[in-house]
Amino acid sequence: MKIALLFDGASALGKSPDLAILETVEAVEAVLAAEGNKVVRVPVNTDGRWIERTRRTKCDVAFNLCEGIDGVAELEPTVISALEVLGIPFTGSSSWTTSLCLRKHVVNAILDRCRLPIPRFAIVRRGDPIPAVGFPAICKPAAEDASVGVEQRSVVRTARALAERVNSMHERWDEVIVQRYIDGREPYPWPSVLPLAGLQLLSDSVRIPVLGVTMGQDDNGMRVTAVEPGSTAEQAGVQAGDDLVRVGDIPGDAPSLAQQLRARYGDAKSAMIPITILRGGKQSSLVAPLHFAWHVQTRIVPLPGATAKAVRVRSGILHGTTG
Repeated sequence: MKIALLFDGASALGKSPDLAILETVEAVEAVLAAEGNKVVRVPVNTDGRWIERTRRTKCDVAFNLCEGIDGVAELEPTVISALEVLGIPFTGSSSWTTSLCLRKHVVNAILDRCRLPIPRFAIVRRGDPIPAVGFPAICKPAAEDASVGVEQRSVVRTARALAERVNSMHERWDEVIVQRYIDGREPYPWPSVLPLAGLQLLSDSVRIPVLGVTMGQDDNGMRVTAVEPGSTAEQAGVQAGDDLVRVGDIPGDAPSLAQQLRARYGDAKSAMIPITILRGGKQSSLVAPLHFAWHVQTRIVPLPGATAKAVRVRSGILHGTTG
């Protein structure tokens, strides 16, 4: 099968590349190729040329990883609409469903109309009076992807804090949804749902090396924007503003630096790791003991002894056929 792999090229391949997108593209491409498929990457950019490129691939299906264009979530349905016009089968939901789900206030209104219990909410536009929904309240962009715009200070407990947070968010977003905050977590029903598809969730604790830096792209490569206190990087003497040239034998601008670091040093009981930086135009070599952290890694695997019906469901999910 020939598969066009669509992703936000404007974000992933721009001046400050989103490495998480590139890592996801590489991981999905590897799995699809391992199944014997021919994969063609199609970076989606604002110039629209990706549409013709997608058409010319003559692909059987488009694997859509594009959650916006140049980081703009509101353009996610646009990509899907183009695939619908071209008549290309694609993964994920339709443009209409995606447009709907991007708008939190619309979803809340539909749920309320269906008489489902939801926390009290209101939409606030620039210049509107601040609504009363009760406290604590949470402020979120009305039309953004995932949890963009949601952080610790999004939860407010006084009228003054609410007004300050809404005014601050209006500097970036035209519409903000204010909703009564419900404390707690909503667990996924993995144990009851996955067996219906002949699957199960396994959890493993893995020990991973941690450098302890936040980075962004600049003209010289990857620039350190923050250093975690007490981390490997801080002990080595790395500072915010340094350009990361090399970590051990791994280039600092490697698209999958964290993965390569894990593969190279993950099994080591201890290690002194050299770090090469560029500071003020001068290259320096630093060294420090590499820190490790335990990380819970979950994976979904086939369930032994699954029923024949569950096996058919699993086949349909993984291969598109129940045969």
